[in-house]
Amino acid sequence: MIKAVISPDQYGTNPYSVSTAKYRLGNPHITPGQNIATFHLTRRRDMDDDGTVTDWLSPAEYPDRLITVPSLGVAFKQDIGIHGKTVTLNTSHSEYQLYQNNQEFVALREAETWPRYYVIDWIFTERPACGARFHNWKVVAGGCERLLDQCEDLQSLRLWDRDKGGEWPHSNRSDVQITVHSMFDPSTATSAIKAAAAAYKKSLQK
Repeated sequence: MIKAVISPDQYGTNPYSVSTAKYRLGNPHITPGQNIATFHLTRRRDMDDDGTVTDWLSPAEYPDRLITVPSLGVAFKQDIGIHGKTVTLNTSHSEYQLYQNNQEFVALREAETWPRYYVIDWIFTERPACGARFHNWKVVAGGCERLLDQCEDLQSLRLWDRDKGGEWPHSNRSDVQITVHSMFDPSTATSAIKAAAAAYKKSLQK
């Protein structure tokens, strides 16, 4: 997974952030405290045993797709251990909302259209993907970043290639990484998103 940071003054103008900014403008009930993320899916390219990469899917049949998903904006707590310690689960976050609840993506995943014919090549998320939650040095809640790593590991398997991976179906391709673009620092994200969304709205009124 590749991580990239975009300057907040490019909210709505940087091409990765356009869909997210439009979604926020069109859904005023989504608060600045909620994260919105956009996932870009593109058709899978083929690789043979010699490492030759080719386009084999028609762009007309498999056009690029954008799916924009907000978080629920709520935290879920889970008790762990014998001392009543609680950790926050991450299933309300936008990455999990895409993977578990978005009808379009769930249909692609269940039919194995992703990752057999589509791969996720980039994501724009207002806040960086959250990390795992630990207790006694053990992971007790995976976090969005781990989920994205798992998505990348799955879609990079040669098993999904046209020859089903040939001699190495469970080897991983290095050319199907996910680039995660983020913009706002988590500690100041709520106020920064509010200001950026207002500036974006104002720019459209000129």
